[in-house]
Parts: sequence; structure tokens; C-alpha cells
Amino acid sequence: MPAVQLPAIWVGTVIKNFPMALLWNLFAAGPVSRLVIRTCFKGVGEKRDAAPECTAAPECTAVSEPAANHA
Repeated sequence: MPAVQLPAIWVGTVIKNFPMALLWNLFAAGPVSRLVIRTCFKGVGEKRDAAPECTAAPECTAVSEPAANHA
């Protein structure tokens, strides 16, 4: 096989393999890999034990007054 034919053979191989590779990635490998990654990294990046940020409601920004002592 002369080196002159190599680009033509390569293009022909890519054209033949592209449809199957595309379908494989869209319907089999892609969903499985997303499921695995989602399962492995479940909960990463979530804030835990944090109070929800509340700035719109007036009761969130109001300062509580100390309780009056009845002596």
C-alpha cells in the first residue's frame, strides 16, 4: 500500500465508522457514563447545614431585640 493512498483510506474509514460511533455515543455510552458520573459525584458542591439566603423578606433582615427582664 503506497503512502499516496493513505489519506483516501483514512477518509473512507471515517465515513464508514461515523454513523455507528455517533449512535453508540448518543444512545449507549453517553447515558451510561452520565449515570456513573452522577452517581459517583452525588452531593458534591451542595451546601449542607447552611441557612437559606433570605434578603427579600423584612423578617430576615430585622435584628431581634433582647428580651425584657421583668425584675
